[in-house]
This record gives sequence, structure tokens and C-alpha cells, in this order.
Amino acid sequence: MKKLVIALLSFLLIIIGIFLIIFFVETSPVSRNEEVLDFEVTSGSTYLTIADELKQDNLIRSVFFYKLYIKLMNPKPIQAGKYGLSESMSVTNIINTLSLGSNYNPDAVKFTIPEGKTLTEIASIISDATNYTSDELLEVWNSSSFVNEVIENYWFVTDAVKEEGIAYSLEGYLFPDTYEILNKDVDIKSIAYKMLDRMDEVLLGYKDEIESSDYTIHELLTLASMAEEEGITASDRALITGVFYNRLNLGMALGSDVTSYYGYQVKLGHELSKEEKTDALYDENLYNTRNYVTALPVGPICSPSASSIEAAINPTENDYLYFIANTCDDNDSKTYFAETYEEHLALVAEYLTCE
Repeated sequence: MKKLVIALLSFLLIIIGIFLIIFFVETSPVSRNEEVLDFEVTSGSTYLTIADELKQDNLIRSVFFYKLYIKLMNPKPIQAGKYGLSESMSVTNIINTLSLGSNYNPDAVKFTIPEGKTLTEIASIISDATNYTSDELLEVWNSSSFVNEVIENYWFVTDAVKEEGIAYSLEGYLFPDTYEILNKDVDIKSIAYKMLDRMDEVLLGYKDEIESSDYTIHELLTLASMAEEEGITASDRALITGVFYNRLNLGMALGSDVTSYYGYQVKLGHELSKEEKTDALYDENLYNTRNYVTALPVGPICSPSASSIEAAINPTENDYLYFIANTCDDNDSKTYFAETYEEHLALVAEYLTCE
């Protein structure tokens, strides 16, 4: 009798085990396909009434096991709306998504602004993601009416962005990050506001230091943008801004190639001809810190990262007056610093004498 009970229990456990394995398999993802499908739940629907539709869209393996899962888990009531579901989601994932309520927008657009991009480059990236051209975006963002609107709404944007000689008023003020907008036709202003809001979040963490600084927020963002373009690492950038402060304190020209090239509206790089480089370095504009401006350029030259903003506000104190960050070797990721002009010339001869 005892042996019979043990045998029956063993058989029962085997049956339960097999059932659990089948249950696990039948509620697992249909495939690895992550393509998102628009799944709409109409008013009055329940988890059970949408079972056949989920199966028809190949989102679940089995209607029976899906319904069994619902009976066992008893999730909170489903809400009408659109949801983004895929074949790579298990029944558990699907139910969790549906139970949270619909905040899915199939028309939403995401775009990423890398650190160090100029306003024209930002406009190009957003143009690729929306139904606007770069020129349309820049026209709105650079209009005097919108710039005045921005100044009224953000504590860190001042009349300094309207100084004569500035290429683009909002250059350096749109924070580089990943953003999501409602669709490809959202208002152009709202796109800029989203990025300005993000810059606001970053700068608020430094507000006390900014207000106690000898430099304006416009000047600090200018320094941050220079460090972004000149430096390779966060520690390099903090040293570089220290060099710039040393030069400013001594009344020396900053001698920054990146600002000079920005003012000439070309990108610094080895692909430029010798004549183009010379023209850029000697062009008379308020960004040319090599041979025209003896202080800070008139404004930022790109959108700085958080680490570059930190570097501008809290530079690493040093005794350097010179540095080189762009060498002939594209694989060289090191920035070289010097205290004297003689040391600087030696670095130039060693690392910037390209064949």
C-alpha cells in the first residue's frame, strides 16, 4: 500500500512538472522579433476578450495558457488605449504592459544629440527625425522673437546671446541628450524648449557657484564649449579650462584653434588645406581667439556636456599656459600640457609636425 502511494505521488509530481514546463513554454515569447506592433484595446475589453486578437497578431503562443495565466494571476483591470507590443514579449511582459495603462504613442520620435555638436549640426540631426528642414529649424531658433521669448523664460539665458557678432544666439544652450517628441510635426519651438529644460536641470545644480563666479553664465558656457571641443577626457577638460583661466588672468589671448575655426564656420581637421586653415586663423571675427580677440570669444561654439560645464565652473588649478590636444596621430588620445612657450614648441615639434 505504501509503495502504491509513493508511486502515485511520484506520478503526480511528474505530471505537475510536465505541466509547469508546458505552461512556461506556452507563455514564453513567440519569437525574438522586437518589432513593435500597435495593439489597440477598445473600451469595454478585458484580458480574456482580447485573447483571440493577441493570438491573431502572433503575440501569444496559446489562447488557453494565456487565459489560464489571467485566471491564476488576476491582474488589475485593463484600460482602453494603444499599446506597443512585440513577439519578443512573454505573456507576463504583455500583461504587465497592459496593466500599467496606455502611454504608448506610435507617432513618437526619438533623437540623440551627441556632446559637442554645433547648432547647425543639431538642426541637421533633428531634421532627419522630423518633417522640418535644417533651415526651418534654425530660422525659428535664431529669430529675435523666439530668442526674446527664451530669455524671458530661462534664468540662465541673458541678453548676452544677442551680442553683435554671435553666429547663433542659442549656440551652446541646447543640452546634448536623447529626447522623445510626440511626432514629426511638433512645434519647432517646443523642440528647443525640451532641450533648454534639460540644460536648466543641469545648471540648477551649479546655480550658487554660477552666481558667485567672476564670470557670467554666458562666459562659463563659452568656456565649457571650448573645453568640450579641445579636451578628450573630463580630467583633460578641467585642466584645459584651468589653462584658459590662467591666460585670462594674465591678459593673454586664449589662442584656441577651435574657436577660430568655428568663427570661420569650418571644422578643425587634417582634411582642410593649408590655405583654409590659414584663412580660418586670420579671419576677423569675434570668435577668433588666435589672431583677433584677446579675451573670450563672443559666445559658445557647441553644446557642452555636463562634464565640460563642471570643468568650466570648477577647473583644475595648474601652472600651465599651453596645451595641444589634436596630434598627427588620430589614435593618440592624450592631451599634452606645458608651462612655458619653449616647452610648448617642443611638444609641437614632437606631436604636431605632420608629414
